[in-house]
Amino acid sequence: MPNLNVDPDPSKVEEHNFYINHIYRSDISLSSRNKYVAEITVPIMYNDVIIYGYLQVNSSQPVTDGMYAVVRRMSIALNQLMVKHQLFFPLEDRFLVADISHKGMSFVFKEKKFLRFFEEGTKVNFDILLPTQKKALVGAIIRNITFLENRIIKTGCEIFKMDDTSKANYDEFIELSQ
Repeated sequence: MPNLNVDPDPSKVEEHNFYINHIYRSDISLSSRNKYVAEITVPIMYNDVIIYGYLQVNSSQPVTDGMYAVVRRMSIALNQLMVKHQLFFPLEDRFLVADISHKGMSFVFKEKKFLRFFEEGTKVNFDILLPTQKKALVGAIIRNITFLENRIIKTGCEIFKMDDTSKANYDEFIELSQ
């Protein structure tokens, strides 16, 4: 919100009203001080896929696009710091893909120790190496976990995010395999 004391641009009225009615009023530290007139909030994202926090800056002066760019760069730097200090530790293990489609995929494994990394409804981020020797960075939501015969565990997920290059590589493979 660049300036709470000025009527918003007509295209931003709905966002402005949502902010005032749901965020500003429920945040006691903001609404009780009445000195803040602007706010910038940007997500902190792991691999530009999974949001794990927010960086919020409040101001007693209206904010500009340049200020937003600085806060966005700060959130990227904060994420890089978290990765550098291993807040997240990616698995080095590889899983076999069992099913694949435009909207999702499933992979299988035998060792129960991996179950702790997957829970229905949670978001995961992984690389998939396609048989075309191309790679896709995937953001997905775990939709189901099934126990099959021979102690095989099948985890199905729905894709919610891929960058443009990953999407092109993934779609190319799907088209070739049909």
